[in-house]
Amino acid sequence: MTEHTPLRVAIIGGGIAGLAAARVLREQHDVTVYERNASDTAEAGAAVGLGPNGTKMAKSLGLTKESLKAVVSSGFRTFDQTGALLKESRMDCAKAFGSEWWMVHRQDLKDALFEAATGEGSEWPGKPAKIVFKSRVENVDPENGLIQLGDGSIVEADLIIGMNHSYIALQVETNATQKGADGIHSKTRAAVVGLEHPPPVPANISLYRFTVPLSQVTELLGEIPDALKSEDGTFLASFIAADGSNRNAVIYPCRNKEIMNFACAVPDSILKQQSQESWTQDGDLEEMIRHFEDFPPWLHTIMRTLSNVKLYQLRDANPLPSYAREHVALIGDAAHPMVPYQGQGANQALEDAEALRLFLRPGLTSNDLAGVLKTWDSVRRPRASQVQLNSRVAAAKVSPEVILQRMRFNWTYDGIEEFVKSKDH
Repeated sequence: MTEHTPLRVAIIGGGIAGLAAARVLREQHDVTVYERNASDTAEAGAAVGLGPNGTKMAKSLGLTKESLKAVVSSGFRTFDQTGALLKESRMDCAKAFGSEWWMVHRQDLKDALFEAATGEGSEWPGKPAKIVFKSRVENVDPENGLIQLGDGSIVEADLIIGMNHSYIALQVETNATQKGADGIHSKTRAAVVGLEHPPPVPANISLYRFTVPLSQVTELLGEIPDALKSEDGTFLASFIAADGSNRNAVIYPCRNKEIMNFACAVPDSILKQQSQESWTQDGDLEEMIRHFEDFPPWLHTIMRTLSNVKLYQLRDANPLPSYAREHVALIGDAAHPMVPYQGQGANQALEDAEALRLFLRPGLTSNDLAGVLKTWDSVRRPRASQVQLNSRVAAAKVSPEVILQRMRFNWTYDGIEEFVKSKDH
């Protein structure tokens, strides 16, 4: 067996992308995740859809439909704002793409990834990753592989992985000659990706997000609305305003069909409340109800029972020219923030993490890092950038055929090894 010296890996952020990356890299390296929040911080993002590409990646990490409490989607149903069915699109994703389409609560996904990254059971290969909570990163030095934490301490790593787009604009030392606090505290700084690449900007639409137990829906309404029933399949239901305002409500179940997830979109131009790029911003309940007053009455009934709703401003950005620099790799929202119209944010985060298997080859040392990072960037960035653009196209008023064509591209992916092989032929 080829001996190897584990790389010191520092992952900035303990969200979906960071924990998935930790799960992969723990197989061969010493991994530490630096998370700014406390250990008991709940995931505020409600639910996500894992398309066939995402479920393949989840399975490769040792996750299962059961461990994620996932609901298998049968396709789409589109309704007008009154609740009248416009179109049903059944999709056998397992047959067409080699894996199912799952609807998962974000907290269940995060919990499963946390166990996969840090678990000590025999089912998890390698050394458990270490999670350091309440560790806010202030600065990153990509040339020397240094991270400055909020308490002033310095972390040295062979490989630094950033997963939140707020780290794109972190200040870094550009002329340091030695490793240590002197260099990283220098006043001469530049952005990790360069100042010519601005951070994500508002996409001009915001989402009201909330979840409701299915038992509560039944109790409130007496029965499940026809649009949400699942006797003949479980569908993602979209209710679209006919007035061209881009108002819509997307509803689907998660957590073994125990919870209904609601995402209600409103253009920023008609919002009175100023939305922010924050999963934790409280939304104005009465304003939300007013924006959807012409939608099905049962939706109003559900909304009026809420004690809290979150309002999140969608952000978008142009593809970056690189996801890697010196000792640093960007994944997840740090690399490719995207609007959710193709439901690919979490899926691409899992693809990014799975692609880090390139760093698991026998005999890998820190001297090989630059070459592997270059290869990783060359295969991940073109695909993720195209998915990023596909999501933007889906937000525009294009034909359903174009949207489905882009979705097929997104969903057709078997992992980094197969992807590299396809590029070699």
